[in-house]
Amino acid sequence: MNTLYLTADEIKLFDALSDDLKEGWETEEETIVYEDTEEQRNLRLDFMEISDPVAKDIQEKAKGAKSPQDAGAVLEGYDMGNLAEDDMWEVFFALGPDVLTSMIEKFFAEVKDDKGVENISTLSIVRHELLANLTS
Repeated sequence: MNTLYLTADEIKLFDALSDDLKEGWETEEETIVYEDTEEQRNLRLDFMEISDPVAKDIQEKAKGAKSPQDAGAVLEGYDMGNLAEDDMWEVFFALGPDVLTSMIEKFFAEVKDDKGVENISTLSIVRHELLANLTS
């Protein structure tokens, strides 16, 4: 897939990238809106069904995070690619779309190569799916 599901502000960040980094990618504006709360995020964290010890560690550290940025910071230092797909989806679902938005913003500030754009794309797709799921 070569689509990035980005908010209007994120599309501006993408448009500011070099032509080389934008080549081959298309953007679709993310228009699904979901108002998440700390309480909802902690409830989802409480009900996670995971088996991986790393995912369980993330779960424990993310409980009680006061902001999406704090919850997202929990993921720093973890290689999410090493989690089983089911556990990875469970972690992202529990953390919620606002955490993914803060991660996408952080990745835009650091993007230097195609791999960075791929990471943004992956997070945007996961966020898009979460938003669709949470609002249905």
